[in-house]
Amino acid sequence: MLAGANDKAEGDRIQERHSQATKQESKDERNMPTKAEIAQGIRENANVVIAVFTIVIAAAAILQVCVYRSQLTWLRIDERAWLAVKFTPFYGPAVNNKVLAPILTMNIGKTVAKDVEGWIFFRPVPIATTIDLSEYKRVEPSSLPSGEPIPAWTTFKTGVIFPSDQLPTPQVAIAKTPTGSDKPEAFTWDQPSQDQWLRGDIYLAVHGKITYKDAAGNPHWTTFCNVFMAPNTGKNVSKDTSDACIRYNTVDDQ
Repeated sequence: MLAGANDKAEGDRIQERHSQATKQESKDERNMPTKAEIAQGIRENANVVIAVFTIVIAAAAILQVCVYRSQLTWLRIDERAWLAVKFTPFYGPAVNNKVLAPILTMNIGKTVAKDVEGWIFFRPVPIATTIDLSEYKRVEPSSLPSGEPIPAWTTFKTGVIFPSDQLPTPQVAIAKTPTGSDKPEAFTWDQPSQDQWLRGDIYLAVHGKITYKDAAGNPHWTTFCNVFMAPNTGKNVSKDTSDACIRYNTVDDQ
């Protein structure tokens, strides 16, 4: 009798659990959306979905345009003309000779440079005087040794410079204005100037600017500077002069 009662109780529990599971399944089925409801939801949110995809596609297109423009910019920079000023070895001035600026200018780019213009200053400067890097029409007289014309510069202008060609600049030399003249002339280095140089009382400074256009007509420029001191004098230019000259060596980056 006891075993039969237990079997009946176990059967009742199984039937109750089955009944509860069936009710839960029915409830879940009632809560699940129908096909019609799903279709309606898709229709109602279609515009949002389309808008999201449109934004993603637009963002990708903008990114591609930016990359393309960047590639074009770098290609144009790589292919354009580049006028470079290089300083050649300088062994110091010699008495009874002209003092020529130790520079060489050439087109190191891949296309022609056009409408090339420039100016160059080459002059002795007292050791205690900071270099004046003004353009040649605005140089302060106080930065020039006595007797040097104000301003004393060399200008040049030429048409087309092909890749790997040198710029046919006039040979720049230190100039002074002779007594009784108002025109600067290339200065013949004399013994008093040589004594100042060897004592370190003066340094020689060269600086200038070149402007030009690339093959497409875009304007460009380069500026350059260098200073020279006699060896073994125990003297040197000021830090202000050195720093200013270093900063002046630059080019446009377009």
